[in-house]
Amino acid sequence: VSGERQQLLLVNRNDTDGDTSGILFGVLDNSTYAKAGIFFERTTLQARGSLHFATDGSSDSGHATKSDARMTITYDGKVGIGTTAPDEKLSVNGNIFLQGNDDYIAFNTSASSGHPKIKMNSDADFSFLNTAGTNILHIENGGKKETPILATPLD
Repeated sequence: VSGERQQLLLVNRNDTDGDTSGILFGVLDNSTYAKAGIFFERTTLQARGSLHFATDGSSDSGHATKSDARMTITYDGKVGIGTTAPDEKLSVNGNIFLQGNDDYIAFNTSASSGHPKIKMNSDADFSFLNTAGTNILHIENGGKKETPILATPLD
């Protein structure tokens, strides 16, 4: 990109997989209590690698290291939360909390009319919606399952 320049370059002159360079964030003028950091780790050829965002949760005078990674972005764009080796565009090791009423997870398809969804309703019921947004399966909070009558039968 025209005009793009390096403003700050951190390097580790070693050239092997697993080598890192990074930034620590702390509250004192030394590495004591530097409880957060961003680390680049070389993981493959041509100095490609992963970017790790780390926080050290220990109540001691230690500092954050790559092993404290909470989120990782790999060289090919995969994001891991709770894992340093994501195998999909988003890999989460742990629970996901959707906050708010009528939250949903949408799935991208080739359908031009919309995306199928799994929706958590405000009353804690679950709905499975097709690409048109029609409820095709409803599971109540107490476990009762309802399948609406569809005008067009499923194949």
